[in-house]
Amino acid sequence: MTLKILAAQSLMKHVLNQGSDEKTIEEFRKINEFAKRYIKYFTSPDPLMAAMTDIEIMPDTKCDEPEYLKMLEENYRLSLSHRYRFISDYLKHLDFYQMGTNINRAITDDDMCGVNTALYYLPRTFGLPYLKVRDSKGLNALQNAILKGNENVTETILEKIPLDKISECLKPKESFKLAIRGDSPKLIRSVLSLMKKEDKLSQMKEGLKIALEGKLSEATLIELLNEIETYTPDEKKLCFDQTTFVLAAPLYSDKMVKKLLNNCDDYLIADFLQYQPAHINVLEAILLQKDINENIPLIFFDRIKNLPTAMKILLLPSNVMFLATGTNNIKIVRKVLEIIPECVKATQLQFKNSIHLNCFEQSLMDRPFKPLIALEILKEIESLEKADIVKSINKQSLYLAVCTNNTPSVKKLLETAPRSLKEEMLAFEEVKKGVLEAAFDNKPCNFEIIEEILTALEALDKKDSEILMGENSLYLAARSNSLQIFRRVKNLLPEDKMPFLFNKRGKGNCLHVAARKAKNLEMIKEILLSCEEEKRVEFVKDTTNHGATAIYAAISSLTYAHIENIKTILEMIPAKDRVSCLKITGGIKGFTPLHLLMKKLSSPANAAVELVLSSIDTIEEIHELLSIKDFDGNSPLDYAFSSVKEIVNNIIGKKRLAEKDDSSSRPHKRLRPISAFEFNE
Repeated sequence: MTLKILAAQSLMKHVLNQGSDEKTIEEFRKINEFAKRYIKYFTSPDPLMAAMTDIEIMPDTKCDEPEYLKMLEENYRLSLSHRYRFISDYLKHLDFYQMGTNINRAITDDDMCGVNTALYYLPRTFGLPYLKVRDSKGLNALQNAILKGNENVTETILEKIPLDKISECLKPKESFKLAIRGDSPKLIRSVLSLMKKEDKLSQMKEGLKIALEGKLSEATLIELLNEIETYTPDEKKLCFDQTTFVLAAPLYSDKMVKKLLNNCDDYLIADFLQYQPAHINVLEAILLQKDINENIPLIFFDRIKNLPTAMKILLLPSNVMFLATGTNNIKIVRKVLEIIPECVKATQLQFKNSIHLNCFEQSLMDRPFKPLIALEILKEIESLEKADIVKSINKQSLYLAVCTNNTPSVKKLLETAPRSLKEEMLAFEEVKKGVLEAAFDNKPCNFEIIEEILTALEALDKKDSEILMGENSLYLAARSNSLQIFRRVKNLLPEDKMPFLFNKRGKGNCLHVAARKAKNLEMIKEILLSCEEEKRVEFVKDTTNHGATAIYAAISSLTYAHIENIKTILEMIPAKDRVSCLKITGGIKGFTPLHLLMKKLSSPANAAVELVLSSIDTIEEIHELLSIKDFDGNSPLDYAFSSVKEIVNNIIGKKRLAEKDDSSSRPHKRLRPISAFEFNE
């Protein structure tokens, strides 16, 4: 069992009862040596430090001295005041060098119990020799306390040193750096109060750099800047070097950066902003930060704003507008546009990165997307000369604006771009997808953008607009479910519209898409009327990759509204071709539309069966449809419920009565009536 005890308290009872004489001290040393055998970690071999420090001891073997361990455990409970009485007596017999070493070690090890105890009993009259003792790094107790940033210990030590002797323990120049590393504003103030002005000036630049490189607290930096504020402009120049802004700007708050800038004149700022470690200056480093504090670049830009134009051109990197756009922050973008001189604005807006994106395109690429930034840049581009506008907008700009659903930017681009550039933008494709197709693919579908693009296409020559229409455009127009859009797209297509009608994307051609949507009669009629009459039946028979016709697609999503879609399709094709359209099998089981309908147990399905069979002219054709087998060898009636079979019988019965009426005027072979049940058997 680990016992947390004070190793040197083993003789405490004896000391308290009889006092501490030479014999007691000697005996203490002996017992201390015994205790060391059981100590895993020992702060110091000196008995005084053992008395001041909590020690973890663990017997490595079976302890053969149980009396000692028992006494150690009991003595652990003695009050701290008993320890102080013993230490006070022991100090009389201690070597000052050993004592100084112990104090140093206690400060270094953050052993505040030991430090406070030793300093409490350290007499002011002869304490200086103890405090002047240096450790292996050449630091004495006061310097170690300053380096640790321990204000209380430092103040206690200073109280033990006469004022006229402080210089013997504290060399201001080296102690100033130690105080900065200790990251304690209070200690920095104390050390600065002991330094001469010329020493402060000689040390401030290096001290400030230590604070910045060490990423110390803002309180420490502000303490140094408060001191610098008391200097003259010429003296301030001695306190900064070119790395100051590079180190400070990305790390600290806007309050600290503003205070730093207030201590520099314009020429000093200009000098520092030109410094480019690793080919990147302060402004670029700030704007490239991932989680940027918007106030910091704004503070820099506010200072640059009032500089002469020549100096602005010199200080602003050629990519500052591009980087500002990348921050996705409208305030920063507006501020940069405000301070960029007019003579270089076009150059800034035309800057392209390694993948050839310019400022406007960069604004469209950022996420989360903010349309105001793109619009702000477009307004600036609009004010440029025509030649500069062409250079500031790429052919993919419109495509990116459409893909980001940025309606204001799409409008502004189509208004601003010259005709030749507009044609290039409308013709741009990415992964075989044009601008119009990209607009249709937006979710939700943005009809305002689609109409803007269609208006731009309609303004072109007919031949040019025909070339620019994508092969999927008619399919996408049908999918949009807007009859007006469909008609406009159809009017832009070449005279031969059949390739566009038969074009399949996803789940079939445009008729499949229209048939799946409920109450879509006008769109279905428009699509079928767009098809040449001699190819209309072929178009209705056209199947998806899974072999489904448009009628089959409507049945797959069947509601009462879809029955009207089926009726419209059947009415738009000749009666003699209806059977051939309904015989086509599809799906993974080889179902005809009738298979699919009869398998559904619903009122819409029953109504659809009646509609489909009623549209067939003869009983023979009905029998032909009812006899088609699926991949499992089943006919539609094999799946039919009794209610459906009754509908089939009624329709066949009505057909027979109609045929009897028609046959009264001409001879014909009499057919025996056959029911659906008999047929199925």
